[in-house]
Parts: sequence; structure tokens; C-alpha cells
Amino acid sequence: MTHRFAALGPRPSARPRTARSRRFGALLGILLAAGAAGAETHAQHLGPDPGLMPGAKDRLAPPARLAQRATREAAAAAAGAASARSGPSARGTRVAPAEVLVGSDDTDMQVDGQDFTETTRVMVNGAPVSTDILGPTQLRARLPATLLARAGRLDLRVVDGQQDSAGAAALVVTVANPAPRLNVIEVPALAVGEPAAFIKLIGKAFRPDSTVQVAGKKVETAYRSPEELIGTIPADLLAAPGTLAISVVTPGPGGGASLSGQITVTDPVFPGRFVVFTSNRQGRNHVYLLDRRGNRLDSLQEANSPDGSDAYPSISADGRFIAFQSDRHQGQYDIFLFDRETRTLDSLPEANHRTAFDGFPALSADGRFIVFESDRLGKPKIFLFDLRTRALSELKQANETNADDGLAAISN
Repeated sequence: MTHRFAALGPRPSARPRTARSRRFGALLGILLAAGAAGAETHAQHLGPDPGLMPGAKDRLAPPARLAQRATREAAAAAAGAASARSGPSARGTRVAPAEVLVGSDDTDMQVDGQDFTETTRVMVNGAPVSTDILGPTQLRARLPATLLARAGRLDLRVVDGQQDSAGAAALVVTVANPAPRLNVIEVPALAVGEPAAFIKLIGKAFRPDSTVQVAGKKVETAYRSPEELIGTIPADLLAAPGTLAISVVTPGPGGGASLSGQITVTDPVFPGRFVVFTSNRQGRNHVYLLDRRGNRLDSLQEANSPDGSDAYPSISADGRFIAFQSDRHQGQYDIFLFDRETRTLDSLPEANHRTAFDGFPALSADGRFIVFESDRLGKPKIFLFDLRTRALSELKQANETNADDGLAAISN
């Protein structure tokens, strides 16, 4: 019988030999594994064949061994493929810049490291940020402005794919405050004794957590803008005349203290401010002081004697020193000097006589000289005591030998 064949078209081109061989090998491995499993199941069901000739088992073993070897090779190939896919983990070693100014806009950071791939990403404080891979050892990450709104430190980590960032090496980016700059201090006239005062500070780079410092002490501060702060000077810093240093301090990271400016607390002239007088309101004569500016009475307890009579006071122009007479030493009158600033009493041993009357002192306005009356020469005479040199002298040009001279006063 004659058979006719239709003409065949061009033969399809053969697939690449390597791909076909891999597919054939995989199929053969599956078939052999299935055959070996079936053979083993059948052998277990039937049990050993008593008629099996010696050596027959060895003749049946090669197909099973081939199947096992094919299974092992397939598992090793799968493990190798998984290992190739995972590869070494990406790791960041350096970030630049390492410090960014607080309040900056979106900022690009360059991260150096190793084993960066297309699946590598950057996490900052646990959240992903925009990442561009520039190569296996370099990438660019963009920090959004929201992360730069407050001073502090950011935790930056490089991870692969969905890898947890907890195990990755941490790089630190510091969000730093700027250093404050003080240009102008607007301050009213400050007088001693005022309850409080407000000052305006004008400059640059002030932050909401910047504070005003007066004489090294942090004071209440109101933030108005990066160029303006309002500080409140408390009453205790206005209790005495003098110069106060003013500065602005911003906490870290970054920040620091500005250059200092100065303001002055003055003690304005109050005509007739201090009045000293004698009173027996406690049963004995004692000396008192009235400060008319604040209507405050000073009982001068450190100066007065509980067992003596204290009288005839004289005061320096600034109200600091008071000279007076007292009979506290066994009824004999002597002159004394009281310092209101240090609250100390000077018994003036270089001026007083051991047995004579010394009294009616008058103090010079600057507090340096005391003129007083003394009968140590038999009659009352005028003497001058220099508190600076502690020198005593009789004013012979003023005294007359046969007369009583006393109740003197002295100018500045």
C-alpha cells in the first residue's frame, strides 16, 4: 500500500539546548522520584519476595538511587537560587550632611554603604522616606520638612525590601538649633525698687524655646518671632543699682548663647529721701531711719542698745552711714558709726576717750569725716575723725582755750 504524505513546512527552530536540557532534567527527576515512591509503596505492600535471587536487589536499586540523587540536586538548586536572590544585606556606613538646621525645607542626604540594590530603602525614625539608588555603594534619601521642624536627633537605617529596620545599623542625623544673635535691647528707664520691668530683645535666629538671661539668671520669656523676644526682669534684680548683663540662650542640639548686652538700674535722686531721728517709744531714746521713697521705717536694731540711750544721729547723703552718740558704756557717752549696707556697728575706739564725754557727732555728706564735741581737754572742744585713715585731730584753729566749743557740722 502506498502512503502519501503532505508536504511539510519549514521545521520550527529548536529551542536553546540549555533550556531544553534543564526542562528535560527536571521532568526526569520528577518521574524518577514518583517511580521510586511507587516502587517503595508496592514493596512494602507485598513484602519481601522469598524467591528473589541474590543480587536482584542490587539490580533494582539503581533507579531508586537516581531518583534520590535527582531530588537532592533539585533541592540544592532551589536553595542556591534563593541564596542568589537574597544576596548580602545592604548596609549604610555614612550619611552626609550629618547635621541639618532646624526648620529646613525637604533636604537630600547622601548615604554611603555597600550592597545597595533596587529594593534597598531608607527608614527614618521607623518610617520610609524617598530613596534613590545611585549605585551599589551610594544612595540618596530625602528628609521631609516635617522631620526637620524640631531640634533633635533622627535615626536613619538602610534596609532591603521588606526587611525589619530594627536589625539594621543606625546612622544619626542631628537637627540642630541655630545660634541666637542679639542686636538690640529696648528697655525703659530702670529704677531701684521697681516691682518688675519688661524688655524687648531684637536679633536673629530666636526659637520658641529660647530664653532671656539677666545677670546669668533665666527669666520669664515670651517668643514673638525669630527676630523678637520679650523678657521680664523680676523685682529682686531691681533691688539695687548697677549694671545687668542680658543674653539669649537657645538649648541644644546646636543653639548656644548670644553675645551679651548691658542695661543699667539707677537709683534716681529723691530729695530728702532719708530722715534719721531719736525716739523714746520703747522707753529709752533710740535712733530710727525713715526712707521716704518707700515710706519704710528702719528701727536700726543692730545699732541701738537695749540698756543705753542712743541719740543725736547724723546721716551720710546716700543714707548708708549713721553717726550717733550712746551712753551704753557705764553711762559714759561715746560716738558710734552704723553701716546700713553691711548692718555692722563701729565703736570708733581711735576717736573716743576712755573717761571724757564724746558726743554730738556730725557726719560729712560723703561719709568720710565725723566732727564731734569732746571735753577731754577740760572744756568742750571740736575734734575731727577721718574714717578712711582712722586719724583723730583737734581743730585748734576753731577752738578757743577759755571758751566752750561744740555742736559742730561739716560739709562734703
